[in-house]
Amino acid sequence: MTESSVVPPGWLSTPDERWSRPLVRYAGFVLVFASLQFFAAMFIEQALRPGYSDFANTISDLGVNNPALGWSYAWIFDGSIILLGLLAISSILLLIPVFPDRKLTLAGVVLLVIGSAGAISVGIFTESYPFRAYGLSAHDYASVVTFLFANLGMTIMGLALRRHKDWHPYWLVTFLLGLFSSIVLAFYLYYVVNDVPGRYFGLGEGGLERFVAFPVLIWAVIAGVGVILRTRRSSASQPSPDPVPSKA
Repeated sequence: MTESSVVPPGWLSTPDERWSRPLVRYAGFVLVFASLQFFAAMFIEQALRPGYSDFANTISDLGVNNPALGWSYAWIFDGSIILLGLLAISSILLLIPVFPDRKLTLAGVVLLVIGSAGAISVGIFTESYPFRAYGLSAHDYASVVTFLFANLGMTIMGLALRRHKDWHPYWLVTFLLGLFSSIVLAFYLYYVVNDVPGRYFGLGEGGLERFVAFPVLIWAVIAGVGVILRTRRSSASQPSPDPVPSKA
């Protein structure tokens, strides 16, 4: 497969020319903003919810109101995670021209996009959504899709970026964070399904869930900053256009 078979017209020529494209730089800013706004939304809503615990309560508990506990403002979390998914999909697609031309790249992109779409569905199908099938709620399915596909996508994308010099050392960060969160996800799902004494490694369901969810958010910030720095280097290395001669 040649590079021209996957890279849209106008993105060819040298790597520096592709990296210096404004849309690629914007993708870096979008990735950073997507993650930070979600962290901010969580912290703000947790502060507004008396008795909320990072260990006893899951992240998605922030997406439903509970008047009996004085919990409200669910719209903050739901709106933020929907925005997170939309921005993540946008940034991933904008970065395609600077990803290496490999089948693993395509697999990683597809998985990350599906995981991001899952985040959107988490904000739509909250814990209070009435649908259930095979003992699981719509929210359960949305959460599993988000965690599973996002973490596998990071792992595979890390492998895809491994031999691409423009992504050193970010490929290793991508791979390790994806692998770590995938392993933790396996334990988390096992503990959720089985009533095991001392489960969740003593962190509680919410505590262990954060070790599943946070790596991809941390990766988004690291990768986004890396993209911004790389695009600035490429822009600086581009030759200045020849001045247009003035007419007499």
